[in-house]
Amino acid sequence: MLDAADIILISIGCLLLFITIVAILLASITFRRRIQEEEKHAAEVQRKITRELYLDQPLSTTFNSGKPNFTSLVVNEEHPDLLSTTDVKKNSFGKNTKIVVTNETLSSRSSSKSLKRPSRPVELCLTSTGTVAEKANAINTRHSISSFRAVFDDYRYTVLRDEFQILESRDAVRVKSCQIAEQFREKNRFGDILPYDDNRVILSDGSYINASFIDGYRQYHQFIATQGPMSTDELGRRKEDTVDDFWRMVWETNGSCVIMLTDCVENMQTKCSRYWPVELGLSEVYGSCRVSLMAESVDPICDQRELDVVCNDESRQVSQFHFRDWRDSEAANPTRLLDFIERIMNKRFNGPIIVHCSAGVGRTGVFIATWRLLERARHERGIDVFNEVFAMRDQRGRMVQSAEQYHNIYEAISTAIMEQRI
Repeated sequence: MLDAADIILISIGCLLLFITIVAILLASITFRRRIQEEEKHAAEVQRKITRELYLDQPLSTTFNSGKPNFTSLVVNEEHPDLLSTTDVKKNSFGKNTKIVVTNETLSSRSSSKSLKRPSRPVELCLTSTGTVAEKANAINTRHSISSFRAVFDDYRYTVLRDEFQILESRDAVRVKSCQIAEQFREKNRFGDILPYDDNRVILSDGSYINASFIDGYRQYHQFIATQGPMSTDELGRRKEDTVDDFWRMVWETNGSCVIMLTDCVENMQTKCSRYWPVELGLSEVYGSCRVSLMAESVDPICDQRELDVVCNDESRQVSQFHFRDWRDSEAANPTRLLDFIERIMNKRFNGPIIVHCSAGVGRTGVFIATWRLLERARHERGIDVFNEVFAMRDQRGRMVQSAEQYHNIYEAISTAIMEQRI
């Protein structure tokens, strides 16, 4: 028989075992709750990030099956080194790829306002997980003028498409605020094309316009990228008129050159509202600005209109250059695009060059990127399409909106080299 001491020891042992089991259960429950809270927090963060997509608003044309190619709210300002670039050998490497990034800090180029360039990597290695795809070695994305055409001929579309997807994936980890734009849904043509708070154009009374400053090669805020002006009859009268705001922006930024890269109507869809008088000699009033069409010329390169803008009893001349026949889903003819850019390059204008298409990122991004690449190539004798687009996306999300447009830039620069423009 057990004596009293044995009974006490057994009781203590059972009690300790019970306490241990309870502690394990409590720890398991606590751990599970913490995992659930973290998942809930992550889901909430994702909802906040994607809130700007405004599912009740139309999305831009690059969305496939309701899913964007990448998030438009996307630069991790605390870790800019996460942003990467790519260059790969020919052949497509399939959908499943492993990305290995090597960072290199690029020195900033001094300018009149000392532009500060973010740290950007210049090499990336794609390792295919497929059994038949070739392995790719890390290659520098910067190319000399003499080697660029050979690289372009070697890569062609499939590899450039893969390169563009890497650009998209880097944007997907970028976080920038678009809170101001979220408050003015009716003034945004597309719910997923919004200016960053820290780089948007602000009108004199603090009014909102969907427009962003973009640096040139060596000139601070050389461009303004903006959506095409809207009128209230667009999209079933669910939008506000922004034509008045557009002309206020032109006036307040002292702009004297407007680049239009879209037709007002394409494929029976309104892409941009008319914001100038319909006939020579006529005038229209847009808010506080009175705009008169003084001259108009048409040639194979573009339509050019000379506008007289009067505001507060002061008159200024504004030139509009309208590049036609470049539809939203198509690539521009590279020779025509180069002729168009060089015509404007050879002129002198006050203020920033105001560039718009429909959304203000696709064709607008191709135009500005090609301009900057031409200037950089002429001064540095080097070309880096990836990092040029990357830098623009730091100032306005989704610049150069599709792989076709990205390929169009390569094609334009290759043509410029072939035609000895650089």
